[in-house]
Amino acid sequence: MIAKAKQRNGLSDDEPLPGEEFTTSSPSPPETTVSGSASAPVKEITINVDLDPSLKGHTKLDDPLFVFAQAVDGPPMPLAVVRKQVKDLPLKVTLDDSMAMMPAMRLSNFPEVRIGARISKTGDAKPQSGDLYGEASSVPVNGKEVVRITISKKIP
Repeated sequence: MIAKAKQRNGLSDDEPLPGEEFTTSSPSPPETTVSGSASAPVKEITINVDLDPSLKGHTKLDDPLFVFAQAVDGPPMPLAVVRKQVKDLPLKVTLDDSMAMMPAMRLSNFPEVRIGARISKTGDAKPQSGDLYGEASSVPVNGKEVVRITISKKIP
């Protein structure tokens, strides 16, 4: 069963599953990437979000705003998400692996993602009729580009 789980997660037989790193010695600190270090590059996406001026009358300042990344080819569950409010617009956020909803489903596991920004009229994280949104598809996960999203559409 462990081998099948590793295969489903794209891991080799000698790589541990998340949570499988049981040792009797004291744990080592997690690896971090610092700008200018020789380690692997940081996988992140910087996003500028704004609201189309024609929709400003359709929102309240305390309406929830979700900014998220989803795999282009993968599950629909967000890989990273930030929750803000309309009053925070215009907004600049950076999504990275620390914002993963599941440890095995991180931005760094995917070369391209779809970026979305949605104002929820009900406060629910799931899209609903009346929500306002904007999106960008096929964004590379390399930390080099700034993605610009304008919330300009309404879910019917």
